[in-house]
Amino acid sequence: MPYLDIEKQRKAQREYYERNKLICQERTKKWRENNPKRDKEHKATYIKNDPERRKEQTRISVAKFRKKNLEHCRKQNRQYKRDNPDIIQSAKAIRRIKKWGSYKLLSKEEKAMCRSFYTEAKEKNKHSKIKYVVDHIIPISKGGKHNPQNLQVVPELWNMQKGSNLWGAYKGE
Repeated sequence: MPYLDIEKQRKAQREYYERNKLICQERTKKWRENNPKRDKEHKATYIKNDPERRKEQTRISVAKFRKKNLEHCRKQNRQYKRDNPDIIQSAKAIRRIKKWGSYKLLSKEEKAMCRSFYTEAKEKNKHSKIKYVVDHIIPISKGGKHNPQNLQVVPELWNMQKGSNLWGAYKGE
């Protein structure tokens, strides 16, 4: 008998499913095996009509995978950090700036330009005995922003001597 109230109908369906969970799962499994094309169409429609729910389910399944494969995920994370130190340094800088409360959303172009400073420092470190780092010309602690106009690649020793002082742009090379 169809329900006039959709919520009552959904509640009745949930209760039926809970009472007959194994039977329902077996029936669904058989239907999917017998109708792979329709199942694929159904999934595509589901994703198209409810992307938020799909994102949430993906987030949950990823969390379950990580929980089951913790050591594998840690290994992958360590490898990613070794392969992409410039990206990691850029992300750390953004977190520091958010902490200081002087973060401003950057456009994709500005993010790419900021990341290019970290890539440049990484490349200089490969070809030089001196270690290079990315410096904020106006330090974050003094109200400086994390944007391409306030970044420069400098030797680590110079940056450590500068600290949070306002020395301006690096003139050496």
